[in-house]
Amino acid sequence: MTGAPPELGPPSLARRQELRLRPDPSRITVKLFVAGQEDFGPTQSRTSAVIRRVMALSEGEVKASLAAVDRDFAERHTDFDQWLDINAHRALHRVDPKVPLSEDRWRLIGACFTHEFAVEGAALCNPSAVIHPDQSGLAEGSARFVMSVRCIGEGHRSSVGFRTGTIDAYGNVVVDHPLRCLSTGAVSEAVLAKAGFRGLLEEQFNFGENARAVLSNLRDTFTPSDLEEQLNVLLHDRDTFRNVEETMHHFRDLAERSYLVTFPAGTQQSERLLWPHAEAESRGMEDMRLTAFTESDGTPTYFGTYTAFDG
Repeated sequence: MTGAPPELGPPSLARRQELRLRPDPSRITVKLFVAGQEDFGPTQSRTSAVIRRVMALSEGEVKASLAAVDRDFAERHTDFDQWLDINAHRALHRVDPKVPLSEDRWRLIGACFTHEFAVEGAALCNPSAVIHPDQSGLAEGSARFVMSVRCIGEGHRSSVGFRTGTIDAYGNVVVDHPLRCLSTGAVSEAVLAKAGFRGLLEEQFNFGENARAVLSNLRDTFTPSDLEEQLNVLLHDRDTFRNVEETMHHFRDLAERSYLVTFPAGTQQSERLLWPHAEAESRGMEDMRLTAFTESDGTPTYFGTYTAFDG
């Protein structure tokens, strides 16, 4: 089609398209699995029993089992080895420190505490689009966008996924096919701002003498480790304060909600998944709404709000 766009009459707020966003149950991530926690009857996990069985295997059996794991699952994930290592560390306290572990046995322990999760296994909904920072290579009158979507997975647990696409001069929308492999990124501590922290305390909890005592000894920006030092001071002086445990819980609850997620260089937007990490979002995060913002030096930045649920 060439030439000027056809006359469409008075502009309308919306025009229905044939485009449909459909969930893909083959898009999966991995998460911690603890045998026994999914059962209704047992009151304890089977973590120690699982580790005993892995430790009883010969090195040859370990290699054979790990080869089967790699064959069946490794190619389905971009960060598979990373997750085996992370989940092995989560069970490390159950392993006798005097017993040496080969790298293969370590990875097999991690595999026993890892399972796949279909992030779009139930539904894909609530899209919201914002202009993409890269507008190169487009036809005149077209624009590229980034779309956030609510991914509803097994157990109805939600996460935030992304798509990219374009809209042309005629209003036609195309959403790019997402890549199959997903990355939940690497989580690390965030730097906390005293002003913002105080505002959240005033809004959600209470900003009394306990909170003032803690914040007065912190810089304008501080880390969760800095905060823990001041909370320990408050605990030490608990005889002269009231409700110290409650104050410590409120501070830690707010600090846990602030974290950084860094994705490997080269990953595309559709490969990135924002997965719940804080207790406040443990049952799901959803409905992200992004807004483009340009810094004073011209650097584009995006801010977004989302809803979280802790059950």
